[in-house]
Amino acid sequence: ILYDEALTSAWNGWTGNGWGGTKDVGSTEQARSGTKSVKISYTSGGYGVPWQLGGATINLGGYGSLKVAIYGGAGSNGKSVNIGFNESDGKTVQLVEGQWTEFDIPLSQISTSSTLTHLYIKNYSASGDFTIYVDNLGIY
Repeated sequence: ILYDEALTSAWNGWTGNGWGGTKDVGSTEQARSGTKSVKISYTSGGYGVPWQLGGATINLGGYGSLKVAIYGGAGSNGKSVNIGFNESDGKTVQLVEGQWTEFDIPLSQISTSSTLTHLYIKNYSASGDFTIYVDNLGIY
């Protein structure tokens, strides 16, 4: 588990500010489980990454997938985000406004790397001005 109520010690790198929006890593507005999630508000056009995780050294050997729950907030219907590893694009997923969607993505669809150093959830739509909530993020 990388995020559940907060970023866990399993993420052994840094968390930082990105571009193209804002983040709240302890939002209580929506939660898949518990009371908190990461609220990511994308603004100023496409390809923003307001919440960045980097500098880790997580061996992916023995793991097969990334699991994450994403709630599509206002303005997200039909938009997409890309879940990428190691500063490269990975798997693009479609958002559904007003509900949680649980994604179970084979790691081979995200990256061929054997180590996870960076994890981005990038706006992959032509425009910004929508919000998502991220919860239950981990590799399995």
